[in-house]
Amino acid sequence: MTDLEAERNRGQRAAAILRDPIVKEAFDEIRESYVSAWEQSSASDTDEREQAYYLLKALQSFRGHFESAVQTGKMASQQLDGLHK
Repeated sequence: MTDLEAERNRGQRAAAILRDPIVKEAFDEIRESYVSAWEQSSASDTDEREQAYYLLKALQSFRGHFESAVQTGKMASQQLDGLHK
C-alpha cells in the first residue's frame, strides 16, 4: 500500500467515525454541557468559565483532528485518481 492509499484509507475511517450517530451524539452532548457550564457560571466564577472554555477548545481540537484526516484523505484520493488517468 502506498502512502497515498494509506492516507485515503485513514481519511475514510475518520469520515466514518464522524458520521457515526453515537459519535455525533457524544460531540453534541459534550459541547452542550461545556456551553451550559459557561452560561450558568456566576459572574464571579472566572475559574469555572475558563475551565469550560478550555474544555470546549479541547473538544474542538479533538474533532478537528478527525476533520483534518478526512481532508487529507480526500486530497490523497484526488492524487490517486490523477495517477490512474
